[in-house]
Order: sequence, then structure tokens, then C-alpha cells
Amino acid sequence: MIESLMHYLSTAFVVLLLASPTLAEGLEPFPGVEYRRVKAFYFNAKMGRPECMTPLNKDGSLCSSVERPGKLLSNKQTTRLFKTLNEPTSFNQFFAKCFIPHHAFVLYDAKGKAVAQVSVCFECNRVSIEPSQPNKRSLTQEGQRQLQTLCKELGLKACTGS
Repeated sequence: MIESLMHYLSTAFVVLLLASPTLAEGLEPFPGVEYRRVKAFYFNAKMGRPECMTPLNKDGSLCSSVERPGKLLSNKQTTRLFKTLNEPTSFNQFFAKCFIPHHAFVLYDAKGKAVAQVSVCFECNRVSIEPSQPNKRSLTQEGQRQLQTLCKELGLKACTGS
């Protein structure tokens, strides 16, 4: 019963986001696609040039540096993630030149196909969100804090950045 209610509320939240064509500051609502589950991953663990700039290869498979099996987000965690990614105050206009992501959130549809991804670089305070416009954004301290809290809660490695 509670699980059904949580699924309904999560679906309602996504429908509300999809109903709005743009958010303040010209951000498109994320995710903008139907999904069934969200998983968090740690990737690019080796120092130096990153093997992958996103957790997904062009064919939708996970990049070889992604540590499996990942962590499945609860409905509550998914709602918090989307709230952070859809809050204009989570982002600022400054763009760091670096982007070496080590954390990711991947959205999957009912058939298990990846339909969206978020790459996070806590070192540079940047995210890459696909699909979304603009897809690369710089995080404010509050936006970064929200994502780091979720990262730590999920038990992923290296959630603090520099």
C-alpha cells in the first residue's frame, strides 16, 4: 500500500515537471522522459585522463569504468535528486574549465533501457544532464551539498571532491 502510494506520488511529481515547458532561468525540467528506476554509480576511479565523460556509451551500455552494480535510489531519494536538478538556485552562471566526473545517476525505463543520465564532478562543481538544456551546468554550494549528501547516503566513494 505505502509502496503504491510512493510510486503514485513519484509519478505525479514527474507529470508535474513534464507539464511545465521550462523552469525559471530557462532550464528545461529534468528528466523529461518516462523512467521506472534510478541507479547511482561511481566511475573513472583511476587518476589522470578520464576514461568516460558520461556513465553511458553511445549505445546506452555502461562505460567500462563504471563500478557495478550501482545503488538503486528509493522513491524519496529520486524525488530529492530531481528537486535539486530542477531548482534554479542549485546552479550558477560560472563555468569551471575542468570536468572530470566520478559520480552518475542513470534513469532506466520499464524494459531496463537507459533513458537519461547525470554526470557529476564534485572537484569542479559541475554536472552534465542528458537530456536537458543546457546540459552542462555549474553547481552552487547548496546544489553541490544536496548532491553530496545523496551520494554519501547511497554509500558511493569519494563524495566530497577537493
